[in-house]
Amino acid sequence: MVSPMKMVVKLPWARPRINNRREEQRKMKEELESRKRQLEELCRALKAETVADLQEILCCMVLSEDLF
Repeated sequence: MVSPMKMVVKLPWARPRINNRREEQRKMKEELESRKRQLEELCRALKAETVADLQEILCCMVLSEDLF
């Protein structure tokens, strides 16, 4: 007796999509951490206690440049 043919459908995009999503999330997390470190270093360099203080300092610097 001959068994009916079984058709196996592989979805090549299913697994890579999950892996790509995870990879993208990992890269985004790394980028976020990198930017946080940069902001913290800039705050320390300009002796700002918070990011809001840093914003205020940078705004004042830009305004003072516009006056010259």
